[in-house]
Amino acid sequence: MLLFILTFYITHAVLQISIGALVTDYTSTSLLLEVFSSLQGAIDSAELQANAEVQTNLIIEYLPVLPNADYWFIPESFAYNQIKILIDLTGHIEFSQFIASQAVLYNFLHIVDNRPLATMLGEIPGSNTLYTYPCSKNEAEALYTLVKHFGWKNIGLIYDDSISNYHMANYFKNFFGSTDWIKEEIQFDEDYIKHPEILKDRLLSTTANSQAKIMVVMTNPVLASSLLKAADQAGLGFSGYAWILNSDAMENLSQTLYNSNTATPIEHLGVSITGVIGLQADFSALSTKDTFEGLTSVLALAFTGISQLEYPYGTSIINYIKTHPNERGLPEIYFTSIRTRKLTYHIYNIVKYSMVQVGYYNLITKAIELFNNATIIWPGSETFPPDSKTLPLKLVFLVPSSSDPQSKYIKNGLELAVSQINADSTFSTYFQLLPIYQEPFPPIHSIIEYNIKVLESYNVIGYIGPSSADIGLLYAKSLSSDIEIKPLVSYGISESSLSNTLSYPCFLRTIMHDGYQASAVIMFLVYIDRSKIALLYTEDSAGKIMYDTFISISKTMSTDIANDEDKRRIRVLLNEDGSISSTTKDDIHVALKDVVRKKLKIIVFLGNKIVSAELAKQIYERELHGDDYALIGSIWLDDTVWEYIDNFYSGWKDEIFNVLDGAITLAQSGVKGTIGQKFAEDFLDEYDMNYTTEALLAYDTVYLYAKTLKSMIENSQNVHNGQELLNALRRTDFLGASGKVVFQADTNDRSSYGYKVVNLRKNGQFVTIFTFNPQDVILFSQEPGSQLLWHNGILSTPHDSWNTTFDCPFAEHMQKISTKGVIIIISIGFFLFVLTLFLSLFSYKKWRQIKIIKITKPVIRSVKDTLVEVQIAVEFFQFMAIAPTFKSLEIVVQSASNIFMLDILKVAQSQKQSYWILLIVVCTICFFWFVFVAIISTNIEHYVKKIPYCQRIIGILNNTYLPFFGNTMFLPFTALMLDAFICDHSAQGHDFVWRDCYMQCWGNDHIPYIILSSFAIIVYEPVAVFIRPLWQQASTGLNLKIRPFFLLFKTCMQILLIAFGKSLQGISPLAHGVVFTVLFITFVAVTIKVKPFNYNRCNLWEISSLIAITYMSILATISYNASPESIAWFIALIVGWLIIIAITMFIQRKYMPDLLVSPNRKKTRRSLKDVFSKGKVENYNEEATPGIVTAKEPTVVYEKNEESPSCLRDDKSFSVDVREVDENYNAN
Repeated sequence: MLLFILTFYITHAVLQISIGALVTDYTSTSLLLEVFSSLQGAIDSAELQANAEVQTNLIIEYLPVLPNADYWFIPESFAYNQIKILIDLTGHIEFSQFIASQAVLYNFLHIVDNRPLATMLGEIPGSNTLYTYPCSKNEAEALYTLVKHFGWKNIGLIYDDSISNYHMANYFKNFFGSTDWIKEEIQFDEDYIKHPEILKDRLLSTTANSQAKIMVVMTNPVLASSLLKAADQAGLGFSGYAWILNSDAMENLSQTLYNSNTATPIEHLGVSITGVIGLQADFSALSTKDTFEGLTSVLALAFTGISQLEYPYGTSIINYIKTHPNERGLPEIYFTSIRTRKLTYHIYNIVKYSMVQVGYYNLITKAIELFNNATIIWPGSETFPPDSKTLPLKLVFLVPSSSDPQSKYIKNGLELAVSQINADSTFSTYFQLLPIYQEPFPPIHSIIEYNIKVLESYNVIGYIGPSSADIGLLYAKSLSSDIEIKPLVSYGISESSLSNTLSYPCFLRTIMHDGYQASAVIMFLVYIDRSKIALLYTEDSAGKIMYDTFISISKTMSTDIANDEDKRRIRVLLNEDGSISSTTKDDIHVALKDVVRKKLKIIVFLGNKIVSAELAKQIYERELHGDDYALIGSIWLDDTVWEYIDNFYSGWKDEIFNVLDGAITLAQSGVKGTIGQKFAEDFLDEYDMNYTTEALLAYDTVYLYAKTLKSMIENSQNVHNGQELLNALRRTDFLGASGKVVFQADTNDRSSYGYKVVNLRKNGQFVTIFTFNPQDVILFSQEPGSQLLWHNGILSTPHDSWNTTFDCPFAEHMQKISTKGVIIIISIGFFLFVLTLFLSLFSYKKWRQIKIIKITKPVIRSVKDTLVEVQIAVEFFQFMAIAPTFKSLEIVVQSASNIFMLDILKVAQSQKQSYWILLIVVCTICFFWFVFVAIISTNIEHYVKKIPYCQRIIGILNNTYLPFFGNTMFLPFTALMLDAFICDHSAQGHDFVWRDCYMQCWGNDHIPYIILSSFAIIVYEPVAVFIRPLWQQASTGLNLKIRPFFLLFKTCMQILLIAFGKSLQGISPLAHGVVFTVLFITFVAVTIKVKPFNYNRCNLWEISSLIAITYMSILATISYNASPESIAWFIALIVGWLIIIAITMFIQRKYMPDLLVSPNRKKTRRSLKDVFSKGKVENYNEEATPGIVTAKEPTVVYEKNEESPSCLRDDKSFSVDVREVDENYNAN
């Protein structure tokens, strides 16, 4: 910088001029391109115009503007080259101020090009600084003078986003002082040029209805051309309107309009062809306008001055330029006292695409001078200027975005009210409503506050809208915190939190708050006499307030909300495309899963209808629909839901409509009375569409303002005082199109005017059934000719509970056959049968040589003989448990037979989950049984007996425990362990265990039981089958014997019956009955043929019991095709069984004497110590009845280290031949 100071004042012998051009990151891209392509040419052109002996050196520097002004500097290259002129193209006002100060300090010429002086932003021109652009204030003053010349007041101001036009618009507004003159203000950007339809809609929504008729336009010519064309399309370019354009907009406008309208019929053109009036500056009259036109003229004068001045520095150069505006034939260029360019403005009128000069703006007198012979042609080819004398009262209409389907209805409702009010002398005598339409801003508090500040400059008296709760909350909060509050009356925000007058003192609404919906729903439940419900709600503002209200009211009612409290909420989150997010879907899934588990039939939904389609879809998937169900909700179904279904659920449309058939939804109450009917007719006539609730409430909201304003003016109140207007609105009471409009005390809410109760039909048609009016004695008034129809047109309301008890976590109708589960159980059954058959054949080869001696003479009955007889009865009930039965006998038969199938828990009506406890117990018994079998089979018992008291225990286990669980309990144990695999039914998309429908098949909880049962079957079933005939051969003191063949055949038949029973009973009871009956008849036939027992009475009892089972099976199978519940089947069964018992008793008494005689002997008292004494087992048959054969056990004494007899070892020395009994008997 020191080099700059030392060298700047050096006088050159040769006239060389160094020029610096400075650009920054704030310089526009288009200007940068011009700088590098055209700036040198502009300087060369200035040299030619100056006609002086000068040589220029252009230095272009790019300098980023640092945020801290302390670090700003002039590039060193400028100092090094001793620049005399610095061309400022930075585009940064503060940095330009810094350069201006440096120009004064170092005395060089500072030229600011391509932007005007920004006094609105605090820019102060430096003494060595020139501005090649005119100050926007001069042209703004010319436009202001033109407007005042014609006496216009109602003005619409339109400008683009360029700096010069933005400043010009602000200067223009400041000249008026009062904002009452400016009715509308719109700022456009160049993007609107690409979207003429949007441009037209914006003009319509923000200008056409504001009653602004004088449109002042400050834009570039291309945007101005698009605006004029849009004005014609919107009806704003004809009689009654004036369009005033600034010099930028007028540049070559006539040619631009001609080119853009060549394809448009002339009858459709208005101001686009004739009627524009505007200013043109001197340089605007040229055929072309170069980017650096002003700079070239200034440089030419500067070069001339430098060549003539003795000391050509900044101050002297500026003085020369200002005092020699037309030196040596150069283009004239004038500057103001603050060194901004001064232009002369001419007034032109476009008539049929031709520019006609009609006057000019006198810079000295600051007046409009029109030519005497000039006639201005206005839009519509009128020769008289339009009249704009009205008294405006501005209301801001916060309307939805144009993309919102409800937007056009709401706008139409507002527009209809405004047009009727302004045409009605009742109101127009006092005022004219001028709405300012605004589409939503982003819901950001700072943006909303800024918008309110901007709107304050328009002197608005109040706001109507919006319909969006999040934006409405921000407006209500911002307006309430403002120094001078303005009323905000919403037609669409029903969120209950806005009811609080302390939090939102400036807010009112003509729509009822959401809490009223919950009241209507719960009262409807009372009306239809249903109390047990599932309650779901959305976790948004509307859903939560409805839920809280519902809960509060339900405490005073008998309403039973049966689903879990933590499974009622549904979070509302959407994807970017507007579809339901996975979070919301998961919440609905969890909520409905609990409804299924609780088996609830009345589903009540409160909240956001955006989730209604997904809710209905999942209700379908969850099978919570049909004649037994009812869906009731707040305002959760309407035409917008159908649109949402079309967009995101088109593949589920039929299923969703089927679910919603008969559903109940609330709807906002429609028009009421003659006023309402007239509104409906006017709306239809004017817009060729039926009104919506939002349009109706918007219409009444405008009339609320109108009636309030009229009353205030009549009472000499200040309508511009926001607090007075708000108080007056709260007091207003009138009959509107939607009914009585009156506000509740101490709230921001309109008094409830009721809802419609709407019934949905399968085709998606909404039918109003009732009108709910909380202020009426009769809460629900049925619409004439209407009828409430539930699903499939059923008249009776579904019950809120099921008629039958079904102990499962889902309703009975939801269970279905599982093909996978059936295949698995059939496969397991087939495997067990094949295994059993193989083991039985193998076992039979070992035991078939055993001969069973028939009992023909009396023998002494032993306890073991009695157990064999009891086993016949036990097996009878076991077979009954797996046989088909009918409903009338089911409870009795199942209870009795299940005892002998070891299903004690089922008899006791325990929970289904208790089956798993029983399974663990049975599996444990099987494991212990297998271990004991292994111990005895491998001689390990020899070592165990050496332990005190174990010898007697081993004997008891050997003779009682092992045969009982291996033989008698074979059928129930096998059946119970196999039940763990039965998953032949599914519900809610998952297979469940037949014995416990709360257990999901093949899940983490089920697998451990599957493993346990599998191991138990593996260790128990093969061994039990193989050694089943052994127990009777090894049992001493046993008279009753069974043929080994029959034991093995019965084992195979039991496995076969279990397999078929488990496979078919749940799928087709009829098929199960047929198969069971055929198999059992075969079993009976074989039993009759084989005569398995060596005692006739036992054969008779066995055959009779099997015939009784067969008879029951035949009856049950037949009943499946008739009426299973009929008591006749039970009577037939009892009669048949009595006949079988009678025949059995007759045969037994007639032909089969009792050959098992009870022993007549004295029982010996023995102590517990004697029972478990070590070393000897005594013979208890000390005395025998004379004349009776005694099956006397030999006395056996076991000494130390001597092996005891084992029933499982193949030791012939301990085998018992039953023929010995007969020999003893003959000997005696």
